[in-house]
Amino acid sequence: MAFEFDPDLIFKEGAVAIAKKLGVVKLYGIWDDGRCTCGNPEHRVGGGAEVQCGKHPQGKNWQNRAATTEEELSGWCDTTRPFNIGIILGPRSGVIDMEWDADEGRAYAESMGLTEIETPTYISGRSEHRLFLWDDRLSGCSAVVKPGGLEVRLGTGELGAQSVLPPSWHWSGVRYRWKPGFSLEDVAFAPLPEVLLRAIVNDVDSGKQLATSQFSSRHLLHTVVEKGARHPYLRSYITRKVFLHPLYLQESAQADMIVEIMAVNEKRCRPAKTEQEVLALFHSCVEYRRKMEERQEVIPTTDAGLAEIAEKIDEAVVPPQAPVSGYALQGLKWATVDGWPAGEWLPGDWSIRMVHSDPPEIVLCVPAWNDTPCKGQVAFAFGEFRSAKMVAAKVFEATRRVLLDGDGKEWQTIWKGQEGNSKRPKLAGLVEKLLIKKQRTDDVYVGTSSLRYATLAGYLLEAFARAKQPKEDKPEPDKSGRPCWVRPGELWLGWVKTWEEIGRAHDVAAGERVRMKRLLCERLGVDDFREGRHTFGSAKLSYVIFTPDWIEAVEEFAAGGMGVEDCPPNTGMSEKNCGKKNRANVRIPRLETEVIDGQGVSVSG
Repeated sequence: MAFEFDPDLIFKEGAVAIAKKLGVVKLYGIWDDGRCTCGNPEHRVGGGAEVQCGKHPQGKNWQNRAATTEEELSGWCDTTRPFNIGIILGPRSGVIDMEWDADEGRAYAESMGLTEIETPTYISGRSEHRLFLWDDRLSGCSAVVKPGGLEVRLGTGELGAQSVLPPSWHWSGVRYRWKPGFSLEDVAFAPLPEVLLRAIVNDVDSGKQLATSQFSSRHLLHTVVEKGARHPYLRSYITRKVFLHPLYLQESAQADMIVEIMAVNEKRCRPAKTEQEVLALFHSCVEYRRKMEERQEVIPTTDAGLAEIAEKIDEAVVPPQAPVSGYALQGLKWATVDGWPAGEWLPGDWSIRMVHSDPPEIVLCVPAWNDTPCKGQVAFAFGEFRSAKMVAAKVFEATRRVLLDGDGKEWQTIWKGQEGNSKRPKLAGLVEKLLIKKQRTDDVYVGTSSLRYATLAGYLLEAFARAKQPKEDKPEPDKSGRPCWVRPGELWLGWVKTWEEIGRAHDVAAGERVRMKRLLCERLGVDDFREGRHTFGSAKLSYVIFTPDWIEAVEEFAAGGMGVEDCPPNTGMSEKNCGKKNRANVRIPRLETEVIDGQGVSVSG
């Protein structure tokens, strides 16, 4: 039923936001008949101000009354009056919200690569919201800005701003929901791309993409520029130098210009572009002007004319040379591309194997990493392997030294490829090239259970084996969240707390506990864990409840474990932590006597 109020679901999502240090705001809710609980007759579905229904904060001074603890949030939930929740934006919470409602905004976002960035993302009634990290350079901007058809809520100033958060109800009758794989628990907040940040700070006209004229050639002489803006600013500066120099073809004149350009690059670009990148851009400008003169075209000298030419410089063809890059040291091979000086990276010595397990895995094999802890092999889940960011993170974790995303934008292009347009060719990414290169004969079949997740299930069973027994006078869960028997056949635990305890003794990669949860839910054929809440004084805490069928599912995963010699390729886990875990060597005690329900224990699911 639309607008059905579920305080347990509100508490669950709000608690996750609080754990991420976000301030949670209490918003007005929506009654079953579509009226906003604020009482304004226009704030209803079909009313004159229906877009405000269920979206505005309750009470005055809400900016300073956000919940920052589970206890505060729990106090809100002790009601039958519907309410939604939002999060404080800006420096107070350290995040901002970007969304669009029209195709114009989506096109602008795609032109900047914003839709490819992995950051917490949720879906509302009309659009997608993406949460990015706050940047202090936004302090002087308005609370809400709209570059290129986007709506970016910054939360600056005394009034601030907030954004409605899942699982709130939208007035259209749908819940706000997290995009699969992009919840607060799945991915970290990404920094705001430099190009968009500058568009906001410089107050770029709404509805237009960044024009080269924005990147003034003189700007680089007075201001430091960072990744995302280095190329257009440097390109404008070099274009001006080359096109205004009367002797630009003389060797001595070129040598002088290169010295000046290199000095500006070193002083103003953070980090400085490589010498080869600067020289390629310089020779592109020289070649472009020379061809214009061959065609007897007018050489521009005005700022507007030079800005227009600068946009076209990337089309100039210069003899491509292999870049000086750490990727070559890792075994990748650089190749030329007709009409594209940057070339492309090929797999070279890299290869992959498919491990047919449950779930299946992909193993990246790189000989250059043979002397690292991973022995030249890093295993990925399918979803991880598609993500440039996750691949780089896992490789660094497994090798302890190889950093693939030192330049995050460059690595994203290398791994995922680039879309073609009038100025650049379409290039396949490494992920696609590796799949094409893969030999089916190299695949590995390991039976019906993932060895890594068998090991993780074993860790979980060890935690269950240490579960506390209930108090005879008042059975209740452990306040700390550690596993505890509350009723016969009911083991209560804090899922996050349990994995934090496991992580102190074993290497558990980020996201593996989330994947373990999904595997268990899939095995039991449900969407989520069964949960319960218990009151300790004025605080209500949330727990996961494991019944015998859930524990048996964990045991089944653990029973698939194998010996150290058969462990999958290292993913950052030491060999001493990769062993056989099954029901034969981890005993889970069960309660044999009936326990009377304790006051304050409530169960949902």
